[in-house]
Amino acid sequence: TDVSVHDPSVIEVDGSYYVFGSHLAAARTTDLAHWELVADGVNSGNPLFENVMTELVDIFTWSGAYDLWANEVIRLEDGRFYMYPNLSRLDSPRACLGLAIAEDIEGPYVYQDIFLQSGMWDEISEDGVNVYDPKIHPNTVDPDAFYDQDGVLWLVYGSYSGGIFILEMDPLTGFPLPGQGYGKHLMGGNHSRIEGPYVLYSPHTRYYYLFVSFGGLDAAGGYNIRVARSRDPDGPYYDGLGNDMADVKSDPDLPLFDDESIEPYGQKLMGNHLFQRQDGEPGSGDGTGYVSPGHNSAFYDKGTGKYFVVFHARFPGGGEFHQVRVHEMFINADGWPVIAPHRY
Repeated sequence: TDVSVHDPSVIEVDGSYYVFGSHLAAARTTDLAHWELVADGVNSGNPLFENVMTELVDIFTWSGAYDLWANEVIRLEDGRFYMYPNLSRLDSPRACLGLAIAEDIEGPYVYQDIFLQSGMWDEISEDGVNVYDPKIHPNTVDPDAFYDQDGVLWLVYGSYSGGIFILEMDPLTGFPLPGQGYGKHLMGGNHSRIEGPYVLYSPHTRYYYLFVSFGGLDAAGGYNIRVARSRDPDGPYYDGLGNDMADVKSDPDLPLFDDESIEPYGQKLMGNHLFQRQDGEPGSGDGTGYVSPGHNSAFYDKGTGKYFVVFHARFPGGGEFHQVRVHEMFINADGWPVIAPHRY
């Protein structure tokens, strides 16, 4: 049983796995194969809020749109669930990140406040320069909250624009600790098409792995999953050739959203592919594969010792139709993740 949740972020709660994604969609499963849709759509009937249209009006007003992008939910030490709703305009990095809290994973979530914004082009600093520069400052969407091995809470985020950034968070409130601004830059810039960051720690290698998606999310966009690693949660993150990913960004002399500059960097884990259907294999058509798979989350199951990656994918000949997929992931002899070619 499959579901469509774009940009799925996974969380395990009492034996069930939930994914939260864009457009306020959410789904649950107990076996990582059969899914049930919990919520979908930014409308007054979405059960994750009493009425999201009135509660998140600050987010809609700032961003100038009515929708929500890649969602994130984490359970903090107080046992409550902290959601980070976010939204950007489609044509510019006019965006914001907020916080909502619930007693139950399925809500209802109660909106708290916006804590991070981008797109302040009209604000000038005391020294006469723009407060916000989209080539170096982030588009404040696509959050992933996680605890490191020392119990420190972090939030990694960003999409296109100035790249991927990380903030240290207050574990008592779910808001950033003061005085960090946008936080530390980890990757990207000059509008390079890098987004959807997610950090996973491996107890086997003792590396933190930063997953991102390169390219465009649509069927023609060439979305693909890449990874870099670091000994520290806030980087620096390196690829297999030893490149510091903070230096990876588009060439400002090339056209906007230039992919050529960033293509050689990061360990590519999955992109467009088609497995040819063999004689006698069940099904019909040319074969099975994915188009623009990406915006993944990942987790390590302590009970089984297995790693999993969760992402959305489009399909050959399927246009923009997408569904959630879960694949088992392994760590190779060089300490890099590799994804099983077939779904779990």
